[in-house]
Amino acid sequence: MNFPSEITGAIFDVDGTLLNSMKVWEGLAERYLMSKGITPEEGLSQKLKTCTVSQAADYYRTHYGLDLSTDRIISETNDIIREFYENQAEMKPGVKELLNKFSDMKIRMCVATATDRELIVPALKRNGIYDCFCAVLCGDDIKTGKDSPEIFYKALEILKTDIKTTWVFEDALHAAQTAKKAGFKVACVYDSCSHENQPELVKLSDLYLKSFDELDLIK
Repeated sequence: MNFPSEITGAIFDVDGTLLNSMKVWEGLAERYLMSKGITPEEGLSQKLKTCTVSQAADYYRTHYGLDLSTDRIISETNDIIREFYENQAEMKPGVKELLNKFSDMKIRMCVATATDRELIVPALKRNGIYDCFCAVLCGDDIKTGKDSPEIFYKALEILKTDIKTTWVFEDALHAAQTAKKAGFKVACVYDSCSHENQPELVKLSDLYLKSFDELDLIK
């Protein structure tokens, strides 16, 4: 399998796309509130799925009366998951090979993730891929989630590539929909945490990958 059209720029999500890390987020909101002695509403993690950590912190304060600053909530939430990113989060199969090939092809690359910088950067560095990117845009750089195209447009500005030949690599349906509506080519990548959305992701995508290993250009 190969790209169906020209590519000059690539914007990569991290969790569930480059890294096998979505599992750490499952139930995170519930675990955090329970650590404060608060009983969370049913389906809270799903409700906050498209939010940045800052947006989730605001939700805890507004809906649960949590009398802590946003910065304090973010710090405590990040403590729960920092160890995972620093020591456990691994690349998905074929990622390093694809990034190396794109570098050889002079394709400019940028990360666009809703996760905060202090979590993402150590994981990218430990896996040896941080230096592949022109920039790493994180949730604390862009104050909107991926239900807004702001982070993708900012990445495009950094890449200085044509939107028509710039591909966004995503595993999450809401983010893929946003990128597609914004005018990007979209490559959807399978992740078990978004399994229920696969039919829609396949239909939406310009290229659908069960694994990066499927791409002929890295074989």
